Amino acid sequence: MKNKTYCMHKLSIFLIVICFSIFYANAQSIVYVSPTGTGNGTSWAQATDITSALASANNNTDIWLKEGSYLINSTLIVGSDNLSLYGGFVGTETSLNQRNWQNNLTTFDGQNSTKIMRINADDCILDGITFTNGFVTGSISTTNDGGGALRLAGDNTLVINCKFTNNTSQAERGGGAIFMWHGNNHTVDNCIFENNSNTNASGNGGGAIHNWDDNVTFKNTTFINNSSSTNGGALYTWTQDVLIENCIFEDNESNSYGGAIHSRSTLSILNTEFTNNTSMGRGGAIDNGNVLYVVNNLFDGNSSQNNYGGAIFNGKEIHITNATFTNNSNTALAHNANTACSTTIYNSIFYNNQAYSSFPYSDIAPTNTTDNSVKDFQNNILEGNPNGTNNSIGVNPLFIDPTNSNYELQSSSPAIDTGSNALYNNVSTIAINNATDLSGDTRVFNTIVDLGAYEYNTPITCTNIASPLNTDTNVAINTSITWNAVADADGYSISLGTSASANDILNNLDVGNTTSYTPANSFPQNTTIFVSIIPYNSAGDASACTEESFTTETIITPPNCTTITSPLNADTNVAVNTSITWNAVADADGYSISLGTSAGANDILNNLDVGNTTSYTPANSFPQNTTIFVSIIPYNSAGNASACTEESFTTETIITPPNCTTIASPLNTDTNVAVNTSITWNAVADADGYSISLGTSAGANDILNNLDVGNTTSYTPANSFPQNTTIFVSIIPYNSAGDASACTEESFTTETIITPPNCTTITSPLNADTNVAINTSITWNAVADADGYSISLGTSAGANDILNNLDVGNTTSYTPANSFPQNTTIFVSIIPYNSAGNANACTEESFTTETIIIPPNCTNITSPLNADTNVAVNTSITWNAVADADGYSISLGTSAGANDILNNLDVGNTTSYTPANSFPQNTTIFVNIIPYNSAGNASACTEESFTTETIITPPNCTNITSPLNTDTNVAVNTSITWNAVADADGYSISLGTSAGANDILNNLDVGNTTSYTPANSFPQNTTIFVNIIPYNSAGDASACTEESFTTETIIIPPIDKNTLIIPNFFTPNNDGINDLFKIIDEENIVKEFIIFDRFGKILYSGKTSYNLIWDGNYNGKKMPANDYWLKLVLKSGEVITKNISLLR
Repeated sequence: MKNKTYCMHKLSIFLIVICFSIFYANAQSIVYVSPTGTGNGTSWAQATDITSALASANNNTDIWLKEGSYLINSTLIVGSDNLSLYGGFVGTETSLNQRNWQNNLTTFDGQNSTKIMRINADDCILDGITFTNGFVTGSISTTNDGGGALRLAGDNTLVINCKFTNNTSQAERGGGAIFMWHGNNHTVDNCIFENNSNTNASGNGGGAIHNWDDNVTFKNTTFINNSSSTNGGALYTWTQDVLIENCIFEDNESNSYGGAIHSRSTLSILNTEFTNNTSMGRGGAIDNGNVLYVVNNLFDGNSSQNNYGGAIFNGKEIHITNATFTNNSNTALAHNANTACSTTIYNSIFYNNQAYSSFPYSDIAPTNTTDNSVKDFQNNILEGNPNGTNNSIGVNPLFIDPTNSNYELQSSSPAIDTGSNALYNNVSTIAINNATDLSGDTRVFNTIVDLGAYEYNTPITCTNIASPLNTDTNVAINTSITWNAVADADGYSISLGTSASANDILNNLDVGNTTSYTPANSFPQNTTIFVSIIPYNSAGDASACTEESFTTETIITPPNCTTITSPLNADTNVAVNTSITWNAVADADGYSISLGTSAGANDILNNLDVGNTTSYTPANSFPQNTTIFVSIIPYNSAGNASACTEESFTTETIITPPNCTTIASPLNTDTNVAVNTSITWNAVADADGYSISLGTSAGANDILNNLDVGNTTSYTPANSFPQNTTIFVSIIPYNSAGDASACTEESFTTETIITPPNCTTITSPLNADTNVAINTSITWNAVADADGYSISLGTSAGANDILNNLDVGNTTSYTPANSFPQNTTIFVSIIPYNSAGNANACTEESFTTETIIIPPNCTNITSPLNADTNVAVNTSITWNAVADADGYSISLGTSAGANDILNNLDVGNTTSYTPANSFPQNTTIFVNIIPYNSAGNASACTEESFTTETIITPPNCTNITSPLNTDTNVAVNTSITWNAVADADGYSISLGTSAGANDILNNLDVGNTTSYTPANSFPQNTTIFVNIIPYNSAGDASACTEESFTTETIIIPPIDKNTLIIPNFFTPNNDGINDLFKIIDEENIVKEFIIFDRFGKILYSGKTSYNLIWDGNYNGKKMPANDYWLKLVLKSGEVITKNISLLR
């Protein structure tokens, strides 16, 4: 229900914005302003400040305000007619319709020290501005001012799209946000008034607005959480012709009369909600003292705390039609019982209201059992009042969901079609055929109006698409969509998407009251189009409508071109036997390929159709070092791909191995060659170098094995050749294409020299080999002329601790009797010998045995230590490194053997781990760290543990135990006690007379006690708000709920104000009859007597009950015949105001 109301508000806003955009076209001059402006205001770059702009502005000026906060230090004065202030600019706009006042907030901040603005001119506009923290003070006799944010003192002011928050009036004139005075014809449209307050309890009221002007309209505006220390929690209004339309009054509060509105105006209220407003006196929502018209309004949950009229108090004349009154306290509508009071109520609903303690009815009741007032109650649902005709008493109106504040009517409601159209028209200035209900729906759905604020509307049915039909296929991509018309539909919204429930083509377009739609663009081909068409009317949208769909045609077109993927375009050094591959193309049926050795050529392959494949392998290799031009054309039934780009690659250059060479010195088959000879050979064309092998038998390389000597034609061996030996020589030329092939081995024979043999070298293991098996045998090269070999083995250089100079005879291998030690360097000395002696200066060689890997040992944690306590919850864990470990796996849990925190995480070869999250506090953490290597995990490791710290947190909240929360009639000298809270070190207490206040006691630290006795008694008949905050070393308890109790009322003997005799008029014409305005106060109950004119000017005042006389003069001058105002302050504190007439 409320959502619908807000939607109507938003629609009104939209229309207003459009209207003002059109109006703006006639603006004559613009001044640009920013919060930090220092320029002349002629552009955004030269933006000025707001004070300078207003001071220099002429008539017919628009002031554009850049977003941001404007700190107002003294009141801004608007003195030029037809001046408009527009907020919401970023600072780059060139037209008014480019601004976004909702997002680009423009704020005037009075800093709780000054009134923000006063308008002394006519025809001014305030648009898109937030007024906050405005402040005003002063008495009627001094400043005669009000309105913490704004005072309107000219005619025809429009305030639109504005927000007024946290503004305060301490002035007697009231008006927390706005004071309207000395002007007429104002409009407040699409605004919000929130948390504004009038704190002066002795003057006029109006927590948000005090209005003294005629012809004032409030529409599409929300009043929420405003308060007044006297009358009118939101609005305090006088004068004539005030209109409230499409507004919301919620959670406003008055300490006196009229929780939302205190009216002495001729006031009309249309299509407006009043919810949860509160007054301490009469009229929880409205206190009416003049003529009031109420049409299509909701009054829900309003309360007059200490008096009657939970929703409305009617003190004079009220006309109501089609209102809904629910959940209001102290009798929903109370009215005066005298003959001057008239109460008319038609077509309305009263339900679930609560009666005032001394009243007989919860719906409507007079203020006195002797009721002489005029009453006309017709065609209503009432709760108990028996007056009137055609009313139903005690009937359930059957709201849809009253628990959730939905007061629209169920289909079986007795309120449907039981109203009177004629009675509606008697009250409303808008004829019933043109009217809407509180939700914005048509007021009469059938022919007879319903009761209450909401008209029942029958839901509209769904439709179906007519063309294409649901599930049609092969639908033209440029098709229009038509559907069946639905009775009572005002229009249709259409959504289109490419998947179920999607709207990627069209999103909820309102096409109006038509049954066809032609998309601006064609649909995608071969696609299922999902269609949702929702009929609507004033009752809302059709519900649960089924989405339908159709599938578009497939349109065949020639495929796109492709590109080669191997080789890539422009690749070089490509193998001559390469295959060619390319990217597949959607919708291609096959590919034609042409290959050539020049651009556009096909001398290798001419337009071969290879079918629907993406590769081709030529029958023959490509020519080497050649650019190959490739053209691949995809095709399908619609034709060939067009304008495809030819690509190319370049093949490799193929190099051939060189020819063989022959030795030049010694020559092949030479004999008696010196054992220290060098070898030379003939150079070969195209050779990059030569590899030489030397051996003592054909094909052998026991002297030299394929040594690359580079691009040289000689080689000198490091050692002499063996004597009397045929040396076989193989020299192989090579280049980048490979080695020369089928080269003939040559040879020569050395001279015979008998000498001790040469040294040998081990061949298995090789010198410096590692990871050698511990049971290895040792082999070595045979040495020419050696008769045998002696071998020594040791575990250090020169040592023989394993084997000492063992003569193994003329063999070249030895197998130790025992395995070598593991992971040990074994030093080997093998000495050939013959009849000439031992080889000398032989080099000791060595190898290192394998390490036989076993799983590593366990580790221990080093921080925290095992069994540590009070460990920080964000601790890291470190442990001792273990020899031979390749890494560590860690598990963490909150019980022995558990891994609920971490399960066997491999952290690698590191000795620390920092958890991603803190450990739980005051918890034993069990730690299991397993070293591992390639042989496996450490076994039988002991789980360790530590216990985390206990983190002290702030204590919980407490509750008061005496008095209890919401207790009433509590003694003014009561003490306060509360429940003790575990872990609390003490308590701070604040006491105040309003929610969140501390005007009695401000955050007193009472220590670790659970009671407090105030130094002074509490005020009587006052709600005392109590806030007790436990604390400890970790801080204060948070989010504690404020509690309260209400003190007793100390009864003072009543003052009977009915003993006062107050005349309505007097005639000071010296005829001896009624020449003086005189009040008779026989009981001496008057404290102060004041006469003032309609503008608040005090003409006469007296301070005792013995001078309650006015002769009609002011400063010796006769005052003209007119209406004047009387204010009496009684000794009880009550204030009486009354209109009096001076006749001449």
